[in-house]
Amino acid sequence: MTLARTWLPFTVYMIIQGLLVLFLYFGVRPPLTDFLAGPLGFMIPSEFFSYPTHLLMLPSILYSRMLLPVDALLQTMLLAGATSIFVHHFRRDSLPTLSTAWAEVSPLYVRLILFWVLNVALLAGSRYLFDFAVGDLWIGFARRRFALDLVSAGLAVGINGLLAYSTVILVVKRSGFRETLFASLRTFGRHWFATIWIVAIGTLVTYPTTFLMQQAPGWIAQFNPEVLLGVVGLSIVSGALAYYLMTSALTYWYLLHTPN
Repeated sequence: MTLARTWLPFTVYMIIQGLLVLFLYFGVRPPLTDFLAGPLGFMIPSEFFSYPTHLLMLPSILYSRMLLPVDALLQTMLLAGATSIFVHHFRRDSLPTLSTAWAEVSPLYVRLILFWVLNVALLAGSRYLFDFAVGDLWIGFARRRFALDLVSAGLAVGINGLLAYSTVILVVKRSGFRETLFASLRTFGRHWFATIWIVAIGTLVTYPTTFLMQQAPGWIAQFNPEVLLGVVGLSIVSGALAYYLMTSALTYWYLLHTPN
């Protein structure tokens, strides 16, 4: 029961993502077509509404567009709720239900969203600067492209590490935004090596399915196009596993090395 309760926030997030995948998959058929092309038309390009093009575009639209508001408004609270459950587990308290954990972290909602926005902005800005610096160096060189992708992934891991402790600090300390930011940076500075490894392992868990989705155009030509739905499903599961590992490890590491 203990293990199942720690998984509950991540299970809820997987269900939400699965529903969004089904929504996009059936969105090329009436009556969902009118809804996607109407109220959500600013998020869905017109070329999406043809088969099997919509399958090729589904992962990009899911992760780059549809999930952004969901992550800001809901995932932040789910991860904070999971962190609260892990804190109770570390302290050997009775584990709260998800609704109780959610109630505990609800006063932190605005600060959680602010940290999410800051993290997304740092990632987007660093990616833009990296792409600008690299330019066309990767064109025509597969090995060079692979090396540059590794550098880009390493940069993202480092940036994620800077704010990695913000959620657990908010949950434990209930501090303000500025105090939490400085505390997260200080914690990262003291434990940067372990933090980088924790975040990197979480990133590596999702790499196989990310690689498989990059091969999607070839699969569409060789196999049943619906095989991509299975890959997206695996991506959702691997993402939940990555979040579980990172959230639990960062929470326990912080509590082990910080006086409370």
